[in-house]
Parts: sequence; C-alpha cells; structure tokens
Amino acid sequence: MPEEIQEWPRSTRWIHAGFALAVTLLLFSELDMKAIWKKVGELPFRHLLFHMHMWIGMFATVIVIAFWVQVFSNKNLRSHLFPYSGPYLDNVCTDIRGWQTESCR
Repeated sequence: MPEEIQEWPRSTRWIHAGFALAVTLLLFSELDMKAIWKKVGELPFRHLLFHMHMWIGMFATVIVIAFWVQVFSNKNLRSHLFPYSGPYLDNVCTDIRGWQTESCR
C-alpha cells in the first residue's frame, strides 16, 4: 500500500536553504576573525570579513523570524511541528509504540 508523500511548502524549503547558507557563511567567516575590532593596522580583508559576518548574522535572524511567522500562520505546518493534540498526537504515539515493539525483538 503506497503512502502519500507530502512535500514541505516551497516557502519553507526556501527558508531552510537560506538559513543553511547563512549559517555556513557565518561559520566560514568566523574562522579568520580574531578580535580584529580591537586591533589597529589589520588587513582590510579581515575588517570586511567581520562586517560581512555581522550582516549575515542579522540576515539569519530575519530568516528565523520569517520561519516562525510562517509556522504561526500555517496550521498544517504548526500541527506537524507541535503535535500535541488530536490525530497528530495519535500519530506520534503510534510511532512510539511501533518503535518500542521493534526494539524488543
């Protein structure tokens, strides 16, 4: 019996891709920063890297806010992420019961 595959909304996929890219850029830009704002005469590239890191961090914050706005406004997404009632909670409990019976074999 084939199960119906549900895709994430396109906006959620774009938010995920943007956040993944922002975090990756934040991690890589941080590798060469060593308290450059306290030093005079550092290479201009390092100062550029610091400002880039700062702006990408603010962009990542905007992405996180956009994600939570989307979760708040999309009932299906909210019930998937927070399955605390009704049939969604039943699905979680069924999964847990299935996991317990398989682990006992």
